[in-house]
Amino acid sequence: IATNQGVYKSNNEGLNFEKKYEGEVLNLLLFNNRPEMMLAACADEGVVKTTDGGKTWQDKTPAEGGGFYDWNGVFAVDNENVWFARDNDGIFEYDGSKWHTYPMPSDEGGEFYHLLRVSAIDPNRVWIVGFSPPTSGNIIHTKTGDDEWEVQDPGLDTGFWGVSFVEPGVCNPQKYYFPSVPAN
Repeated sequence: IATNQGVYKSNNEGLNFEKKYEGEVLNLLLFNNRPEMMLAACADEGVVKTTDGGKTWQDKTPAEGGGFYDWNGVFAVDNENVWFARDNDGIFEYDGSKWHTYPMPSDEGGEFYHLLRVSAIDPNRVWIVGFSPPTSGNIIHTKTGDDEWEVQDPGLDTGFWGVSFVEPGVCNPQKYYFPSVPAN
């Protein structure tokens, strides 16, 4: 469980929990094929990873990813493509060997104050959702997996807290192992 006090893990279907990480965790990515591996997007602490079930954690925040903005969303497309969303300025990708930072697309004067969640069908087709105060929902999307992001107008006057996309016939797009993220 990702909480404002850390990561908690249960080994008995949620009857009891043990704290595995201290800090405000906004999104937690688990890997079905490797239950000892977790990746956490932490408020202003960055990105942390464990490969031993939470006994130890390594800081995996990209060098250009410092600052006080919250790391809200994380999504592993496959073994070598992990996308991250961060408030105000944050579209980040780890491609299996290095980090990439992408510029925020223009929405004709508005700002993306809260990028909250990420989903992808493949390394090139990625969506990030969130909201701008007071309640305007944002969807940004790339079809190329690079710096060509565009704003999609959802036509809804509400903030977006989550997003999921799958191709027809695919049940769980997060079925892969997490790549070996380099040390910073």
